Formats: sequence, C-alpha cells, structure tokens
Amino acid sequence: MANKEIHCDCVIKLRENPKRRKDTVYVGCGAGFGGDRPLAALRLLQRVEEINYLVLECLAERTLADRWLSMSSGGDGYDPRVSEWMSLLLPLAVEKGTCIITNMGAIDPLGAQKKVLEVATHLGLTISVAVAHELHSEAESSWKSCGDIRLRMDGLFKLKEHAVQLTKEFTALYTNGPAGGGGISTGHKMEIVLEKRLVSRGSVMWKTGVEHTNTSESEATEYHFPVSREKMGTTSTDNQNILTKRGDQWTDLSGIHRSPAPFGQKIPLYSVAHSRAGDKGNDINFSLIPHYPPDIERLKLIITPQWVKNVMSVLLSTSSFKKMDAKVPVDGNVSVEIYDVKGIHALNVVVRNVLDGGVNCSRRIDRHGKTISDLILCQQVVL
Repeated sequence: MANKEIHCDCVIKLRENPKRRKDTVYVGCGAGFGGDRPLAALRLLQRVEEINYLVLECLAERTLADRWLSMSSGGDGYDPRVSEWMSLLLPLAVEKGTCIITNMGAIDPLGAQKKVLEVATHLGLTISVAVAHELHSEAESSWKSCGDIRLRMDGLFKLKEHAVQLTKEFTALYTNGPAGGGGISTGHKMEIVLEKRLVSRGSVMWKTGVEHTNTSESEATEYHFPVSREKMGTTSTDNQNILTKRGDQWTDLSGIHRSPAPFGQKIPLYSVAHSRAGDKGNDINFSLIPHYPPDIERLKLIITPQWVKNVMSVLLSTSSFKKMDAKVPVDGNVSVEIYDVKGIHALNVVVRNVLDGGVNCSRRIDRHGKTISDLILCQQVVL
C-alpha cells in the first residue's frame, strides 16, 4: 500500500502500443442482487478451470438507500457482508489469478477497500484493491452549486389532439414560470401499445374455404367453393375483461357468461384459474385467480399451506432424475403464507426459502421462478 495511485478526474489516457495479454477473456457472474449468497460464486470458481473476472452485482436503488441510511446513522456505508464474501472467495481467486469486480462499496467504497485489505492481510494474501468513485467538491451546498436542472414531462393519450394540447400547456408553464431561460423542446409521436385480453373460445368464429384455379390455357376461369361462412359478431373492444354480476350470473362486457367449475370431477387447475408468479431471492410469490370468481371459496378448501408444500417439494430435490416412487422430504425451513385478496377474488401465495440462491443457483431449470405458475396449474384437483 506504499505506492498509492489516485486519479482525480474522469480522463483516461490510452496506452501507446498496448500488448494483448489474452485472445479470450472469461467473465463469470457470482451475484445478482443485494443479499445474494456467496456459495454460488464459490462453486463457479471451483468448477470453471479458467475464469479471468468474477463480477459480484450486489447494488440497486433500494440497497443504495439502505447503505445511505446506515452511514448517516453512524454505520457502514458499504455492504456489511463484504468481509464474508471476500473471506470465502479471495483464497481461491488469488490462487487462480481471478480478478473480482464488485459494487459492494455502495456509498463508502474507500471503507470497503480498507475492509477488503484487512481481510486479505488476515488471510496472509497480497492483493491490490482499486476503487472507482465520485469525488465531490467541498463547496458550500446551495442551489447555485447545482448543475443544469432538466425537467421531462410526458404522457400517453388515445387522441393526437390531446397530446398536442399537453405540449402547449407545458410550453405555457415554462414561459410563465418563475425561472425562465435555458431552452425548451416539445414534441409528440405515435406509439403502438399491445394489450393482452382473455377471449372466450365461443367468441372465435371460423371462416374456411377452398379455392381451385383451372390452369388450362383455354379456360382461365376460377372456381370458388365456399365451405363455411359465419358472420363475426361485433362487440366493444374496451374493458372486455370487466366482470359484472346479475343475480347468480357472472358476465363480462363482451357478453361471455362465466360458469362455475364442475363439481366432483378431477380437473387441472388450468381449467379453473390462471396464475402469475415471480421471485425475490429465495422466495416465490404466485397468485391464483379463478375464471369464475365465486369458485374462490372452493379453491380455499384445497389451496392450503400443506398442499402448496407438497407441490413445491419437487423444487427441493437435488437431482433431476429421482425415482418415481421416492418420497421427497419437504425442507423444514420452507414456509407458506396464503392471503385472500377479496377485491379481485384471488389468492396470493408466498413460499419462503424454496429457491437455493435466487437468480444464480435455483434448484430448478427455471432460474427466476417464473414458471412456477405452470407447476401449480398442472395439478389435478377435485372441487
């Protein structure tokens, strides 16, 4: 640390006649979110023979805000787990000559640099830690020391006239404001917005036909044989999925009647409800929304925490080729929370500790847990 090199600007001078050290550079990802676990990165170092750079992405807007609050209250401005990560990864990384790149420095990269050097010294390793961060001037804080303030304002409209009117209102706001000057630019453009709607099978009409052409030079007459012609009914395209209830009948604005799921029959959940799923870290969140809203009461009797655990137990298998008759034990750390979302007649299910490491080391082929809805909806149930 005797030779400490500091660059106080963003100007980088290119080397003259640089020599290429490698024809191929191997870069690995060891972390994907704040709070990720280091075991996936360690396994990556162990299994990949040649890896030049290991990237640890552990910073986001929320994580940065947490570090700012911690530093303002006297705590660390860098990721508090940097010691844990470096203690685990540095020995093998130094042995293999792998450079670790991370943003775990957060608000206090210099503090993180010091901590990493302490860990390396404790491990008996000789390393160099480079830091890239912003340097702020010591000028007194005031609005005059700020840079240019730019305001962007936009909106989505169905009619072009409304968009043009917004630009006029914005121009008037600028010219009549308390601090004019600096210039203003307005404009509008057309965009195509794609929407996904649920269309009932009964609302789809087929129109087929057979067409024959006589290729003889003497006869060039075309013969058309209509097979089926059905007139497509016209319905309003706005808010087709909004359901209304009249008596015991549920109907949407397109005139489609929703009927309850059959009683006492073994059917897949696909025919009863649809689902959405997502994940955060080791937790999975998915929803169940029945096609026929009153069916939610019957679903509550089936979708229990134990039922969800049994379905999710396949995620806890360490092998993809287990025997069919083998019983997969459910991890004791897995917990299930089920919430009744009454406003939309749905169930929201949270399964905690079912993924092993989130985006980097899921025990399932789907690394982000997005296909969990398919796993749920494939189950056969009797309502």
